[in-house]
Amino acid sequence: MRAALALARAVTLCGCASEPWDSTDRALGYTALGATVADWGQARYIANHSAQFQDKNPILGLHPSRAKVDAYFVGAIGGGYLLADALPSRYRKLFLGGAVVLEISIVHNNRSIGVGFGF
Repeated sequence: MRAALALARAVTLCGCASEPWDSTDRALGYTALGATVADWGQARYIANHSAQFQDKNPILGLHPSRAKVDAYFVGAIGGGYLLADALPSRYRKLFLGGAVVLEISIVHNNRSIGVGFGF
């Protein structure tokens, strides 16, 4: 997450002008956001059921607190947006599409092992 935030800051500060978000960018962005929020809810569920589940995110560790989970996802969502906004539209689509695939696969895997949502 720190690397993503640092990259977002560097891209933003390099003087690169942000291109407007077209309808595909917005659709991918909202889908990535929704999938990330679902992952967040599952990470909170794992934090609340630490005797039953372990988190696989190496940044959070096996048994993160809800506060650590919340701080991580607030930073990841904010940093992800800053990075996506700073990218040219072509690369923004690749970045957001990759985020969608990653987050949906994480949520699907978690559901397959019985992880619920903890909001």
